[in-house]
This record gives sequence, C-alpha cells and structure tokens, in this order.
Amino acid sequence: MILGSVYLNWVYLTWLPGYLEIERHMSTFGTGFAAAIPFFCGFVGCLVAGWFSDVLARRGTSPVRSRKVPVIVAMVGMALFTVPAALVASNVVALACISVVIFLANAASACSWALATVAAPPNRVASLGAAQNFGGFLGGALAPIVTGAIAQATHSFVPALLAGAAIAFASAMIYLFVVHDPIPQKAGTAERNVGMNRRLR
Repeated sequence: MILGSVYLNWVYLTWLPGYLEIERHMSTFGTGFAAAIPFFCGFVGCLVAGWFSDVLARRGTSPVRSRKVPVIVAMVGMALFTVPAALVASNVVALACISVVIFLANAASACSWALATVAAPPNRVASLGAAQNFGGFLGGALAPIVTGAIAQATHSFVPALLAGAAIAFASAMIYLFVVHDPIPQKAGTAERNVGMNRRLR
C-alpha cells in the first residue's frame, strides 16, 4: 500500500524545516533555501518514474509489473536513504539523502497511481484509486502527529525518521508479496458494459 511512501514523504513535508533547525542547527535563512532542494528533486522524480515505467513496458514487462517494480524500488530506496539522513553528521550529506528520498517518494506515488489503472478492471479503477487515496491520506495524516510525538518523547528526530523508514520498507514488502496479477473482472460485467455502451451510442 502507498501509505508507507506518503507517510515518509509527509514526515519531510511537515517537519523538514524544524528538523534542519532543531536537529541540524541550521539558521532559519539557510533552512529556507535548503528545504526547497528536496522538493525540486521530487518534481523530477515524478517524470523519471513515468519514463522508467514506460521503458519496462516497452521491453515486454507486464503492465502490473512495469508499474509495481518502480514502486518497490523507490520505497526500499526511501527507507535506505532515510537511515543516513538521520544518522550522518554532515548537513550536506543529510540534505542530499533527503533529496533522494523525496525524489523516490514522488516516483513511487506516480507509479502507484499508474498501477491502479492496470491492476483493476476499467469499471473498478475509481474504486481502487479511492481506496489507495484513503491509505495515502491516512499516512499523510499520521506522519506529522507521530513524528512530533516521537521527537517530543525522545528529544530527537532520529527515532522518528527511522520509524518512517521502517514503515516505507514494510509497504514495499506488501507490494512485493501481495500485488501480483490484475483484479479479475466479474463474470458478466464485460457483457453488461458492452451492452450499455451500445445503448449510449
């Protein structure tokens, strides 16, 4: 589920300036510039994810797999790069790792929406998209609250970031082991859709 990607993305969306000032002791002025860099990388991530998914499809990868693989790779990468982002002493290295995480978060989001269009029958795409959207917004709603609670309890953002990395990795494993084949269309649905289309013409 996309919850893990959105959760970790929203950790940075809501707490990145505070993290850079409180944990990294950057100035408010410097934080303003530094916090903009990862989200520009996120914009690029959306474009690269679409290109990579198309490359896989052109090479004969199934529609579901060509969308699923980038999501898994991106989420695992998010988890891996969040660990040094939380632990390294260098602010430059930490910001570079965070930029990679946001790049991958947007890549995962883009491909997860493309996945919904090929994993469900045409008359169920909106339902699957709504369920996915709910999971994503649930992660987005929990991220700032849980991160703030952990940071306040531990007086550090490190455990909160590592928790976000674990959630992203768990979501990647769900995609890897649960999502395999497209959702089958119910018997008779296709015939009813054809009949309805003919009546609408």
